[in-house]
Amino acid sequence: MSWYNGEFTQHLSVSIKANDHSTCLRAANFIKKQCDVWAFNVRYDEHKSVRKGPVLSRDIMIYQEAHASDILIFKEALRRVCNHMIFHRDDVEVKFNDKGAVPVNNLRNQPN
Repeated sequence: MSWYNGEFTQHLSVSIKANDHSTCLRAANFIKKQCDVWAFNVRYDEHKSVRKGPVLSRDIMIYQEAHASDILIFKEALRRVCNHMIFHRDDVEVKFNDKGAVPVNNLRNQPN
């Protein structure tokens, strides 16, 4: 049996809630900067609670397509950033959600 060392697609989400707009924006920017650091194979979409006025909650959907080692490293780095904000900030609520990773190619059809 051969080992599969191909690419995976990973989906993560981070939900941020705060009592004021600037705190919510700073926390979201902190998460987005973590995504921007990788500069390749990572993209994200941001959804805000309102179009006008103060934004008190933001959802960031993160998509990554990479090899297994990169998937694990990025996910743990993002989880650590979120845990840091959870444990050290009382003014913001952060929820990290791992939506899973699936292989880009079908593993069942790989040659032996």
